Amino acid sequence: MGERRLSTRPSLPPASTSSLRLRRVDRSEPVEVLLVEDNPGDAGLVRARLRKVANITHVETLEDALAELRVFRPDAIMCDLNLPDSDGLDTLTALKSRASQIPIIVLTGSDDEELGLDAMALGAEDFLPKSELRGRAVERALRYAVERARQRAEVVNLAQRLVDAVVVVDEQGRFAFVNSAAEALFGQPAAKLLDREFEQSLELGEIALTELTRLDGTRVPVELHASRIRWQGQRATLATLRDVSVRDAAERERRALEGQLRQAQKLEAIGRLAGGLAHDFNNVLLVISSHAEIAMDELGLRSPVREELRAILGATARATALTKQLLTVSKRHRTDPRPLSLNELIRGATRLFARTLGEHINLRLVLDESIEPVSLDPSFAEQVVLNLVINARDAMPDGGELWIGTERATGKLASGYEGEVVRMTLRDTGVGMSPEVTQRAFEPFFTTKDAGAGSGLGLAMCYGIVTEAGGEVRIESEPGVGTSVEVVLPVASASAEAAASERTAPRKGGPLRMLLVEDDEGVRHAVSRMLRTRGHTVFSASTLAEAVEVASVAKDLDILLSDVVMPDHNGREVAEAVRRVRPGLPVLFMSGYAPEEALAHLEEGEALICKPFSPEELALALSELTNRSVTSSGTFL
Repeated sequence: MGERRLSTRPSLPPASTSSLRLRRVDRSEPVEVLLVEDNPGDAGLVRARLRKVANITHVETLEDALAELRVFRPDAIMCDLNLPDSDGLDTLTALKSRASQIPIIVLTGSDDEELGLDAMALGAEDFLPKSELRGRAVERALRYAVERARQRAEVVNLAQRLVDAVVVVDEQGRFAFVNSAAEALFGQPAAKLLDREFEQSLELGEIALTELTRLDGTRVPVELHASRIRWQGQRATLATLRDVSVRDAAERERRALEGQLRQAQKLEAIGRLAGGLAHDFNNVLLVISSHAEIAMDELGLRSPVREELRAILGATARATALTKQLLTVSKRHRTDPRPLSLNELIRGATRLFARTLGEHINLRLVLDESIEPVSLDPSFAEQVVLNLVINARDAMPDGGELWIGTERATGKLASGYEGEVVRMTLRDTGVGMSPEVTQRAFEPFFTTKDAGAGSGLGLAMCYGIVTEAGGEVRIESEPGVGTSVEVVLPVASASAEAAASERTAPRKGGPLRMLLVEDDEGVRHAVSRMLRTRGHTVFSASTLAEAVEVASVAKDLDILLSDVVMPDHNGREVAEAVRRVRPGLPVLFMSGYAPEEALAHLEEGEALICKPFSPEELALALSELTNRSVTSSGTFL
């Protein structure tokens, strides 16, 4: 091998923690060594022991060594600490400042073991007493030092490939090493982080959840784990940091989905309860209201009983509204969605809003004229807006401002719809709600109002209507600031708008001959009387078998009027059986609650009327059905 003096090669940049390329020690490949020794005899001994394994560049002063390191990057440095221009550990400190990643072997006097240990504590790779320069210890120390540095470089390079941030913090609490993931996490390059203070608390052996502040001032939640290591010969702390903001966001989304699932389960439970009661309850209401109306028609205008009958009808109307609310909350109701402009709906209800809010609440409308129609049942859409307005009013007993706005947007909804949406926002300056109350705001029967002041179904009904239409309802509130409710709905499809344009006004028809199928005797009698008083001919049956028998013998039947839920068969089965003997017969189904398994959809020539209904509502439903049947077939069956 050989010896080289000061080089004239171009300067090299300082060694970087992100670009270490220390090669594996191989006896066939010489090691590049910078020897810093002012004693010619000791230098000669080192050269003699390493002549077969190393290329040695020899200098005698610290100044020359630092100059050489500007143009030459050796695999190792062997140095005497006592030089003409430097003394003791100051020599090591100066060399480490220029070559922090290069292993340094300190040559000490025979009785300077303590100095050697101090040098290792300061970052030297090893120390070698000069009394051992004649033995194999020189070559062994060199190879061990270079190999350890190579292994350390491999660990550093591995750390650079990790997705988690890895930092080394020295005893003074400053950054000694950062990998590229740490640069990204802290938002600063390694050059700015090194030697800066590490602000996070380091609890050894514990996985701690903490926050760090990035260069732009944002705070990032991280998991931090710390352990003790030796770094460049000194005690240090190795810390790994994992950005958990994405995980936290996923956890928040999971909790939100779980909340939606719980809400759906509650609504399902209420739906089963409502479904079990609604049919029989609405049958009773139909009997009461129909007989009251018939009695009203037969009594004279001056009869003192009319007021009592009006009270009965008012009570049944309130009971009917409550039943419909329960079915709306549980989504077990029939709707008639059609393209609807939210702007027109809001403008049309402005006078109603003004009366509802009173003079102490200022109403502001900010409506985007470019929004597209949404697909909603108009009556249910009115309920949504009115319920939200009433809630806002109740939250501002001392007055305030209600802001109602609409706007176009795009987004992906929980229903799976992705595309253009319409966002309607109602924002009040009321008392606001705590996070605990906000979380339960859509729960059926949950209310913060005094007993008798609210049923707790208003927001739950809004939730049911909007989600059934494929939309979402979001609520934000802060005590003392106010509440904002956001309704997001997909725009109506082109096919829905075309279907809406084809709707025709119902036309009045003449007397009809119809088959009435109803298992409840009271309802059957009440409906039959409603129809007969308007001149219709009614054939009655209480079971499927009776219905088929009547349909087989009765002449010129115009319509089948059938209950949906019956003990042995449902309305669909009745309709199919009757149509086998009377093909194409129009069907008007009656139900207070039509479960999906009984009426998944209505076919051509079919309609549904919800119990309880008035004689006028029944007449209108029959008229609409007969008009459609005439239009589609050309002749009335």
